[in-house]
Amino acid sequence: MRDMCEGCSINSITQGSIFNHAVNEDYNDKDDLGLVISARCDVANKKSEKFSYLPVVNLKKFVFSVVAPKLLREQANNELNKIQSLVLNADGDPEVVELYGIETAIKTVIENEKNKNKALAALENIDKIESLLKMNWNELEQLGLDVIPNKSFEKEIKNLSQNKTEGYFLIDQVKDFNDNNKVLGPHVVFLREIHHIKASICEELKTGLLHDSFLNDSSVTKSLQLEQEQMSYVLCNIRSPYIELIMQRFSNLFCRIGVKDPDPNLANELNNVHVWGI
Repeated sequence: MRDMCEGCSINSITQGSIFNHAVNEDYNDKDDLGLVISARCDVANKKSEKFSYLPVVNLKKFVFSVVAPKLLREQANNELNKIQSLVLNADGDPEVVELYGIETAIKTVIENEKNKNKALAALENIDKIESLLKMNWNELEQLGLDVIPNKSFEKEIKNLSQNKTEGYFLIDQVKDFNDNNKVLGPHVVFLREIHHIKASICEELKTGLLHDSFLNDSSVTKSLQLEQEQMSYVLCNIRSPYIELIMQRFSNLFCRIGVKDPDPNLANELNNVHVWGI
């Protein structure tokens, strides 16, 4: 694994610092972390009353809370396409699936018993997927997801490992250098989810913020998940050039410009007319 983390100086916090007990918009968990993304000079010189951070969650949580629902929805569409194809092969109109419902369309249009069983199996998978999508990530992890092909998961994990998954960035291994170099495993940064933390809280994080002293302070609970007898502090810093790469990926998400797609025939015109003069 790539060595992305390094120890942090005593009594310091900067761009790339990772702290614990961070608030995460949709998946609040006491194990969630935060990655400071404000400019180094702003943090060092206290140029703002608030700094920005991105949530960081462990890989397993990311897989079952983000990747699994995405793949489940894709698989449901695949199963529906399978049913529509079987209806079409039975000389039926695929639109009857939407008009009369899936089960009615299968039973009234598909006469071949083998194909009817295939369609009913696909319908059973759709019902199962709909039930799975109502569950939280912990439940999905415990149940397993045999309805999704293994190759689909493998493709998603491979893309993530190469940091090709838009909106997310993989940190190969997070280490807590202030807890005997404890290895916390792979984590994923949520690049689209910007949160803010008060500069005064960051000052406390430098030496360790004792939760018991802030349990009723709403300005703290907006950015930290507080628990009795717990402490928030800086675990490590993302080393260069990885922090710069994270910031580049983060910036690219918010500086994209949408334009009209080129004409579908443009490529042929360029090739035939402007290159070969046909």
